[in-house]
Amino acid sequence: MSFDWIQMDSSHNKIPLNITPVLDATEVSPDSGLWLTLKLDDPNWTSYTKFTLRVSWPPSHPCDFFLKITDPLYVAPQLLRNRPLHSTYRKYVHLYAINTGVPTPSPTGEDMTWLRREPVSITLVLEPLLLGVLPQSLVPVIIALLLVIVLALVLLPPVKRYFNEIAAPFIQEFDRVKQK
Repeated sequence: MSFDWIQMDSSHNKIPLNITPVLDATEVSPDSGLWLTLKLDDPNWTSYTKFTLRVSWPPSHPCDFFLKITDPLYVAPQLLRNRPLHSTYRKYVHLYAINTGVPTPSPTGEDMTWLRREPVSITLVLEPLLLGVLPQSLVPVIIALLLVIVLALVLLPPVKRYFNEIAAPFIQEFDRVKQK
């Protein structure tokens, strides 16, 4: 068995890859899928204790993705040639995909199972969690939302006054008609 270990760290935290899915869970083995090393002990990440690893793929590929994240202690020794066999911040991941789609039957009766084994383009993203819960990539979104809320709170009173002035004659007319 020979494995190419994909390295993920602070400088390689977003990686586009292709993965060939298996057709069902019985086909999953150490040879299937991809193997990754998560270098969570990267010097740029020393202040973080929690991370998130996400897989993104196009919806045109109906697959379930599985990430099995383990310590070096729990990875088969033959996979870890020259790797530490003690607990570290470094983690190892076995990533595999199971195709859950049903191929459209061919009008000629041809077996279309080969379509289910087409490689799937994926993007892996590894990032630290701020405060242990918030992915770094969401920080700009949260800042934008906070700015919109503050702007709305500042602008709401004058806008409300403006519309109240416009609506005042109509409200008075409505009240006058209602009293009759």
